[in-house]
Amino acid sequence: MRIAAPLTSAARSRPEHPLLEFEGASFTAAALHAEARRLAGGLAAAGVGPGDVVALLGDPEPSFVAHLHAAWWLGAVVAPVAPRAAESERDALLRRLDPRWIVHPKGVALPDGDPPPERLWGLDEPALRLASSGSTGAPKLLSITMGQLLFSALGSAARLGHLPDDRWLCCLPLNHVGGLSVLTRSAILGFTALLHPRFDAARVAQTLDAGEVSLVSLVPAMLSEVLDQRPERPFPPRLRVILLGGAPCPAPLRERVRALGLPVSLTWGMTETASQVATRAPGDLRPGADVGWPLPFNEVVADADGVLTVRGPLAPEGEHRTNDRGRLDDAGRVIVSGRADLVLISGGENIQPAELEAALLEHPEVTEAAVIGRADPRWGERPVAFVTLRPDATVTGEALRAWCRQRLSAFKVPDRVIVLDALPRTALGKVDRGALSRL
Repeated sequence: MRIAAPLTSAARSRPEHPLLEFEGASFTAAALHAEARRLAGGLAAAGVGPGDVVALLGDPEPSFVAHLHAAWWLGAVVAPVAPRAAESERDALLRRLDPRWIVHPKGVALPDGDPPPERLWGLDEPALRLASSGSTGAPKLLSITMGQLLFSALGSAARLGHLPDDRWLCCLPLNHVGGLSVLTRSAILGFTALLHPRFDAARVAQTLDAGEVSLVSLVPAMLSEVLDQRPERPFPPRLRVILLGGAPCPAPLRERVRALGLPVSLTWGMTETASQVATRAPGDLRPGADVGWPLPFNEVVADADGVLTVRGPLAPEGEHRTNDRGRLDDAGRVIVSGRADLVLISGGENIQPAELEAALLEHPEVTEAAVIGRADPRWGERPVAFVTLRPDATVTGEALRAWCRQRLSAFKVPDRVIVLDALPRTALGKVDRGALSRL
């Protein structure tokens, strides 16, 4: 089975419908398709063909989107690169990608050329190559197929709902699957993607309060910043989904969201599965640790070690054993308890950082918590905790250790609790555990 690239259907069915808006400019499906066709001619003249890698550098803007679809016109694999990565990191990643062509605002201009006929895609053919967004270690290069993108869009629409005139705010980095999925779903489903050049909490708050969009994708740290920029009140009713993933939602933020009645949809996913795997319905703010049911066409199971496995068209080659521990409740909803690869082994005992973080977050003066392991000559590893506090907080690190002793087994109590003004984060808003280790 072979299918046309995502943009083609939108250009044929609703050619005058705006697919992309950026800084006041609007681009219809037909206009974006025509620009992708033109750029595809240049890429083809530069020697790009099916299966070749095209690296996309530069900030989020219409040219980025047009080059994405131009590469797919030819059957090429798109590899977005973080625009603000350190030069040494960027160069190392490009060497690993070995791209046929690099699209860069300051790079070599494409030659002129006529595009070949638009190539049809096999569902199992790689369409994206992304560096993993993990919080530890060097990034892995992961491939996502066109079939995964298609089933991700269909499954997400089934869970979140889909309206022809939806407008989805994209303010996540485009070198991560969370941001890219907004653009791919826009082409597949035909809604408008409102693209911001970067995340700006004040601007996002203004956009949401103005009723300009019906959906937005955020990570918990971003949502907290957005809420801090505005009065404690609900958003306009046009905003029907706040898709919240990328990291567990802290208890204080969940309480804040519940008090405001926000249409938050908790989700769990990963790069390997083209974004969402399990998602709550919008506005499902009931108590509970679950992230909802798996998306349609997929299932999640927990093995004997408590590690979650995804089966179905979202998983690479139909099955993917994740790095997350968890279980399914009696209703089949997914409960994620922490990263399997973050487990600390101290004196032969396993310690889940998520359990310690949850205990610290129960303290009324703690706003964020992250736990990492530190080498120990006697026990092998010992946990160290980093926290941020409310502005008027008086609690100390030692007092928080005492708090943990009342709730955890003695071997789980962190050796130190260090108070920071802010936790270091990656570009996607995840806690940067590598930076914490260096501290």
